[in-house]
Amino acid sequence: MARMSRACAVVLAGIGLTGGMLTASPAVAAETVKCADGGVNSKEFTLPGKKPATAVHAGVCTKVAAGKVRASVGLTWQILDDQVLDKGKRWDSFTVQVRLKARPAKNGADTVVVQKSCDLTAKLNANWTNAVEEDATCEVPAQAMKSGQWYSADATVIFDVTGDAKGPAKWEMVGSPFTAV
Repeated sequence: MARMSRACAVVLAGIGLTGGMLTASPAVAAETVKCADGGVNSKEFTLPGKKPATAVHAGVCTKVAAGKVRASVGLTWQILDDQVLDKGKRWDSFTVQVRLKARPAKNGADTVVVQKSCDLTAKLNANWTNAVEEDATCEVPAQAMKSGQWYSADATVIFDVTGDAKGPAKWEMVGSPFTAV
């Protein structure tokens, strides 16, 4: 018997053989992701004392699959200083608020469909860098898409830098591009 190529084996893995009949499994719907252009949701934080300056980047996205839409924000960050002289706590709070919004026309007014807040303070204080957005993501539950609606994601970060005596501050992010059914 001839050997089967790896590509052929992968294709055949998605096909079932029942009673001598060849049947295909239903295709898995691909997820479509639309995010705010790279770099628009980046901020450098100069921290007081000898704490390392930190750059934070956020991906604000809508994710569509199988007739459902989600809004998500994934964070990455890294310190900007070569040496860390003060390894103490950098953030009193760092909370991401993500919103899935809808509008009846591309130029209509937004309404919030669902929103969620995620406290990422412990993650930012525990790690000098995070290169994987999935490790620090805030995402709303998937919602059924309605015909004729335009969807987008937007987000706000409420942060409080330890020791700067300024209290909580807001960072309003650029939202994702629109997506429609």
